[in-house]
Amino acid sequence: MSSSPDDLTTLVRDLIAPALRDLGFRGSGRTFVLADDHSWAVLGIQRSTSNRGGSVVFTVNLTVARKDEWDRGGERWPFLGARPSGNSRYPVGTFARLGSLMPNHTDHWWTMGTMPPQQLSAEVVRAIRLYGIPWFRANMI
Repeated sequence: MSSSPDDLTTLVRDLIAPALRDLGFRGSGRTFVLADDHSWAVLGIQRSTSNRGGSVVFTVNLTVARKDEWDRGGERWPFLGARPSGNSRYPVGTFARLGSLMPNHTDHWWTMGTMPPQQLSAEVVRAIRLYGIPWFRANMI
C-alpha cells in the first residue's frame, strides 16, 4: 500500500495528537510537550529522510532538559532556541528514541501502510504511554 508525507500529517493530526492530548501533551504538527514547571519534556515524530516510492517511515524521539539548564546553555550555544525541538540532540538535556525504551531496545521505525491507520496510531500511542511517559517522568526534575 502506497503512502505519502501528507498521510503522516493526517495520521498525526487526526489520530495520534488527540490521544497525546488525552495523555497530557500539548502541541501540534509533529512536536508535543508534556507540561512541567521545571523541565522541557518534548516528543518529536520524525519522518525518515530516506522515504521513497510511496513508503513513509517514522519514529518517535524524546528529549528532556531542565529549563534552567536550557536557558543557561543558550548563553553558550545560541542555536538552542526557546525550547528543544524533540527531533534533535543537544549539548543540554537527555535524548532517547522511543524504540530504545521498548522491550527489544532497538531503534524502531513504523511504516505507514503496513496496517490500518487506527491500528498504527494505537500502537504508537501505546508505546508512548508504556515506555515514553515513564522515561519522561524518570528524567524530569
